[in-house]
Amino acid sequence: MVSSAGVRESITTLNDLQLRLVQTQNVDFFSEWVDDLPPLTTQQQVGIERIKQRYDYHRADGLLLEGTINLVVVAPLLELLDFIDPPFRLKSPHGIAIELEDPDETVRECY
Repeated sequence: MVSSAGVRESITTLNDLQLRLVQTQNVDFFSEWVDDLPPLTTQQQVGIERIKQRYDYHRADGLLLEGTINLVVVAPLLELLDFIDPPFRLKSPHGIAIELEDPDETVRECY
């Protein structure tokens, strides 16, 4: 008897995907992304390669949530490229307010 499964059921991670796709190492693949930019220092190049390796490692087993990507990629990249120090500021467009009403007290918390 032949059994069949849908693509979503049989391919759930990048490791499950076995096509003949190869990640390019050609630095000129998207030249418009790097034209007219200042050169990176050796320390920045090493740091970016480390961030990329971390991302590839964690991404291989499945989708990553936004918080994980922020932790693994965004925060280290901002730090490495000095985008956290002046004159740059990190701003959140939205805040969250939580209000819980208890018969004895009301608790308010803003983030």
